[in-house]
Amino acid sequence: MNRICSAMLVGALCVIAVAPSGAQKRKYPARPIKLVVPTTPGGGVDAVARLVALHVAAKFGQQIPVDNISGAAQQIGTNAVVRAPADGYTVLFAPPTPITIAEHFEPKPPYDARNDLVTAGMIGRNPGLIVINASIGASTLGEFIALARANPKKYFYGSPGQGHAFHLITEFLRAKRAPR
Repeated sequence: MNRICSAMLVGALCVIAVAPSGAQKRKYPARPIKLVVPTTPGGGVDAVARLVALHVAAKFGQQIPVDNISGAAQQIGTNAVVRAPADGYTVLFAPPTPITIAEHFEPKPPYDARNDLVTAGMIGRNPGLIVINASIGASTLGEFIALARANPKKYFYGSPGQGHAFHLITEFLRAKRAPR
């Protein structure tokens, strides 16, 4: 756990280090840094963001408020950071979706991730699982896909949202005739 927290702290400090410093007269941060999380409160991204905020707050001796601005496949919160003054006091804490995948959505996001944002570091990795009820009778992914092919209207899935890695993986499997 200490290793994970240390990695998160280093990542967060890397993000904060890219803040403009030449024009600032006072020691950074002179006011609260707002951490924007473009997902709903309580999820995995939010939980990690709050851990990072706690560690960075301890380092700087001030609170780091977490502002959850969700919606539109994380584009609303991301756009809020793009529109904020480029002074290092509004930081985006997001999964890759609004940065790497959103440009392929229709309609396009209201920002250009390649030019409007700088990725300062990766905080962690998020493995995923495909989990089914044991009573279904499949014990491997191959068995479940075969079952779903035989019963195409029987099985459905849920994902955290459009463009999320789990959504894209499931759509890939669905294209191979897996469940909707």
